[in-house]
Amino acid sequence: MPNPLPHRKHISPSFWEMDTELSLIKQASNRPRTVDLLIVGTGFTGLSVALRAMDHNPSMAIIVVDQLPINQALASTRNAGFACFGSPTELLDDIKNHGANHAIKRVHQRQEGLDYWNQKVGAQAMDYHACDGMEVFTNQETAAYHQACDAIESLNDMVGRACYHIAQAPGSFHHAIRIQGEGSLHPGKLRKALINQLLQGGVEFLDNFTCPPKAEWLQDDKGWNIPDSNHPIHAKKVVIASNAGSKQLFPSLNVVAARGQLLMTEVIDNMPYPGIYHADKGFMYFKQWQGRLILGGGRNLFQSEENSTSTQVTANIQGHLDDYLNHQLFPNNAIAVSHRWAGSMAFGEQGEKTPIIQVMDQGVVVACRLGGMGLALAPMVAKEALTLLDLNA
Repeated sequence: MPNPLPHRKHISPSFWEMDTELSLIKQASNRPRTVDLLIVGTGFTGLSVALRAMDHNPSMAIIVVDQLPINQALASTRNAGFACFGSPTELLDDIKNHGANHAIKRVHQRQEGLDYWNQKVGAQAMDYHACDGMEVFTNQETAAYHQACDAIESLNDMVGRACYHIAQAPGSFHHAIRIQGEGSLHPGKLRKALINQLLQGGVEFLDNFTCPPKAEWLQDDKGWNIPDSNHPIHAKKVVIASNAGSKQLFPSLNVVAARGQLLMTEVIDNMPYPGIYHADKGFMYFKQWQGRLILGGGRNLFQSEENSTSTQVTANIQGHLDDYLNHQLFPNNAIAVSHRWAGSMAFGEQGEKTPIIQVMDQGVVVACRLGGMGLALAPMVAKEALTLLDLNA
């Protein structure tokens, strides 16, 4: 059987993964397993499904599997750690391309998801900082800034609260809009806290597990046999939560992988950017973390190259990030970079961001395509997926 996710083996760790000690104290055994619920994917969506299912029925036999080692994820620990729900220009763009109802629903789901993390994990465990967000504009983007300003009142009305406010621009930027209620967190610590909660609740984990395509599964009157030479599993119900990798199991899905690349600097004295920042309709983003700057984005400039599940960084994107760092953020400086990494997101073929939460067969649901907002959306996507399986949580 071909490896369905060829780029997921032996990937270099992100800063968050290097900064988080995580290992399985007890790995699921190699013997055949019979479980109530199999979850494929140990990212935030899969872990959210497991946590909600466990809370709904603590006696349920649950196993969470992934092709990667437990201390790595394809996306969840390879992002910038933004606790965000959407900048004004991104929201206006989503309204234009996907309609107001879909766009506003996603904003509400993102906020509900962030509230869920704070409730279940707590700020300290995930190193959360309520710093607010900010969308920044260069002098060349003045027209876009004025368009966003003109829409602030209507956007606040649609969102249901006054979260967007005109603000003083930081650093070398000319205009800014503050986004009240956004924050920053450590995704590695969040993921570790979730896994520890699940282990304490009796949920089993199995890493280095290659899930075969759905066509190779065998159904009986009690569920599904998932063949694997080392770890065969029989599950009554299955949730596929592998985001960009879900298309390898279900080729008909409208899912396109999108790589996101980042860098992290050494400590910068007199940091002029204390919070989290969105630029260029969300295609550029950066934040301060313990005196360093994390910067990501630019995939829209090399879209065909970046439609990939690879987690390898590339010269094109990293060169663009270096230029943005040393010319836009810190003009006439040569800022030292300590880390570079990449992760994989999932969108639709036309850039769709609406998550796919869909019954694929009896007792089988896929929950994927979180549009680069998996950290915030995962808890609510998980809730809908379990509802489709009659496992309301």
